[in-house]
Amino acid sequence: MMLGVIDEVDGHFVATKFLALLLPTGSMYVTKQTFSRSGNVSSMSWEGVPIPFQWKSAALAYPRVWLWFLGVAWPFLTHWGENVSRVPSSAYYTSLGMFAAALLALIPGRPSAREKNRLRALGVATGMRLDPKRLYPATREVARGELEDELKQASLPTTPKECAAAGALPRELVARVYAFACYSAACASGAEADEWRAAAAQLLPAL
Repeated sequence: MMLGVIDEVDGHFVATKFLALLLPTGSMYVTKQTFSRSGNVSSMSWEGVPIPFQWKSAALAYPRVWLWFLGVAWPFLTHWGENVSRVPSSAYYTSLGMFAAALLALIPGRPSAREKNRLRALGVATGMRLDPKRLYPATREVARGELEDELKQASLPTTPKECAAAGALPRELVARVYAFACYSAACASGAEADEWRAAAAQLLPAL
């Protein structure tokens, strides 16, 4: 089961696959989830791109799932064998606190409106509403190469200095140049990465 949803934008999100709701086995950038039912059996399937393990997603999954179970069970666990009428109100207040904490755990990992706009711009160019830093190096290198080829074919800028000055282009083209700058920054290191990040920051207001 996929749990710990973060960075959800237009139905795309990052989540972690769990075994028996306990053991995280890997993370994925999910592009589509499908619900199916056959007789009395229901199942969910997910499509997307495997990504490096996301600790934030895995950590948020536990309170989002288990606090609900624990909240329901708390009065019975702490006062097993007692008459229900004798269970102190503090036990129920504790359960309510757990439910509230489970709801609060839904807030971390939700992108701001500005971040959603930025991720949508990346999606325009690559189809993935995901920061390239979350991808495996080989995956983002391939995506960067494809973006570079597209920009060259369209006679669009492919150097940091040229990209930084591309804010006057139509928005869709700015999104493609911005995505290329972001992927280039994620693939580079040191001063070169800083230069690409600065170019991407220059384009962000135009998105």
